[in-house]
This record gives sequence, C-alpha cells and structure tokens, in this order.
Amino acid sequence: MLPVGYNQCVTGLVLVVGVLQAAMPPMVSAAILADQHQLEPALAGSVLGIGIVLSLATVPWINALL
Repeated sequence: MLPVGYNQCVTGLVLVVGVLQAAMPPMVSAAILADQHQLEPALAGSVLGIGIVLSLATVPWINALL
C-alpha cells in the first residue's frame, strides 16, 4: 500500500475511494459548457480526450498500488 493519507489517519476503504476518485478522468460537462459558451471548444475537447485515454492506464495502475 502507498503511504498516501496515513499522515491524516485515513485508511481502508475511505483511502481507496478517495484516491481512485482523484484518479478519474476529467468531467465531460466542462467540455460541454466550453462548447456552449464558445470558450475554446477544440482545446476543451482535446484535453478531455487525452484525459480519458490517460485514465485508462492510470486508474488501474493506481488501484494496483493501493
């Protein structure tokens, strides 16, 4: 197990859920809002796509470390 959270006495299921939630891909609604308000929709879509692809590798890796 990683020594993440042990300084704050967070252990067990609470630690696993917190770390895996932090490792999740970016939210789609941010890209939708950027598109609706014309706030660099191409950039928002690119960042969203890259984040989702990276999370396919990082979430299982972080889960294996826990």
